[in-house]
Amino acid sequence: DPVTGARNVFTWNRTRFPDPPALFAQLHEAGIRVAANIKPWLLAAHPDYERVKAARGFVWDNDTDSPCVCRLWSAGGGTSATGSYVDFSSAAGRKYWKDGVKSLLAVGIEGIWNDNNEFSLPDDTHTYAHANLGGAPSSVGSAGRALQTLLMASASHEALLEHAPARRPFLITRAAAAGVQRFAAQSWSGDNWTSWDTLKFNVAMGLNAGLCGLVGYGHDVGGFAGPQPGRELLVRWVQNGVFHPRFCIHSWKPEGVTEPWMYPDVLPVIRDAIHLRYKLIPYLYTLHHEAAETGHPVIRPLVYEFQHDQAVQDRPFEFMLGPWLLVASVLEEGATTRSLRLPLLAPAAERDDHPPALKKPAVTASAAAWCDVWSGQWHPAGTDVSLPAPLHQCGVLLARAGALVPTGPVAPHVATPGFANTDRLVWCFPPPLPAAAGAGESEFVLVDDDGEAAAPRPTRVRLWMRWGGDDTAVSVGAAVVSGTAQPAFAGIQFVLPLGDTRTLRADDCGGAVAAERGVLPDGRAFLRIPLR
Repeated sequence: DPVTGARNVFTWNRTRFPDPPALFAQLHEAGIRVAANIKPWLLAAHPDYERVKAARGFVWDNDTDSPCVCRLWSAGGGTSATGSYVDFSSAAGRKYWKDGVKSLLAVGIEGIWNDNNEFSLPDDTHTYAHANLGGAPSSVGSAGRALQTLLMASASHEALLEHAPARRPFLITRAAAAGVQRFAAQSWSGDNWTSWDTLKFNVAMGLNAGLCGLVGYGHDVGGFAGPQPGRELLVRWVQNGVFHPRFCIHSWKPEGVTEPWMYPDVLPVIRDAIHLRYKLIPYLYTLHHEAAETGHPVIRPLVYEFQHDQAVQDRPFEFMLGPWLLVASVLEEGATTRSLRLPLLAPAAERDDHPPALKKPAVTASAAAWCDVWSGQWHPAGTDVSLPAPLHQCGVLLARAGALVPTGPVAPHVATPGFANTDRLVWCFPPPLPAAAGAGESEFVLVDDDGEAAAPRPTRVRLWMRWGGDDTAVSVGAAVVSGTAQPAFAGIQFVLPLGDTRTLRADDCGGAVAAERGVLPDGRAFLRIPLR
């Protein structure tokens, strides 16, 4: 409302937004996809309130035969006004909501953000249109508030698909209930407070969310509420956040919102961290495919991957990013080192079954080790270590022996021309010498698609690595899995860790391979294998 400032969902302030379609077309052209933040209520002054009331589209107060009236967020921090929650179990409420979502999509908004959807209804005796087994309306107390959270997600999801049936829907939800992951791609920890404790304990929250099926989970980097983060806290929060499924710098602070460039002297450090996330997109995208198909979370507690190692069962502040990378962020002010326990790597006979897309390495006890991604230094599994983590470095990042981590180029956004068809660079971590003399192998299936289609035909590229018998070379290979789409990128480049002097050689990839060699900007040699 241009006069009161009240946020009336599905309406436009034409003073601030005179031409929404032109605005969103310009943003889309710049690679910016907009998701609209929408609340599940209508304030009493909303121009559609009486129409939805007449259709009984609100949660209902049977004592007064009128909508349940609450105090609701209206125009910013500390403001409220009377209004009513939409009843997503009612045909009228659901239709109104879906029509409203489609009106936003029609002007160029591309994603929906269900916010403030905990449904803080004040009276358990108020009712929903949803009927119970006896045919009477369900009460708030008996059916629960989470039912509305779930139905709101399904309504927004349906509207996205009905508007563009061939396009993959993208929905964010603040609140969640069992089953909401069928509709919402992302969620987050809500209005977190800016502090070092929040940074630390948000890690454990994210791990728990992933175990509960909410794999696209993250946190407001820098903290949503409270004071602005100091320079060190902001750097460490960004460096941690880039490894989470959802990465978002988001805040509401009286003195100004948190921005990545708010401290010019550490902007290069923050930029490097965000660039790292872009490099990891091929790996992250594959992990999201795996999560959708199997339920394996993207970030995993150490005990999830290493159930045989009792020493890591109470380590909630380190985590695995997929099967290969161990993330140990700096979570304490002033710290420039990070202490942690390196998990034991189970021999093949003790490993749990994993999806056929992933074959974990069968490492011998002597080859069980972890590589510091930043230095190339190896450390034995099952040991306590304290590793350097200066402010310019994204904490401690370790790869398990046998890891194959596909990475991509740095670009302003994934729709940047050339992003899709640039060779993928695979970080290879064969067990260190001399332990690698024992024969072993590992593989990983890289998954990619167009990122848009509701029913995509994915590309699956099998990557593999073999070692042993020759301490001067490591064999690698890549091939498109039969029956999948040809990738946009034409080749796979393989590179060893810093300081590894072994030679990469092309394995048999179903015929003669015209492998090519080159050198990366950091001086490491790579081997390029064209895809068949």
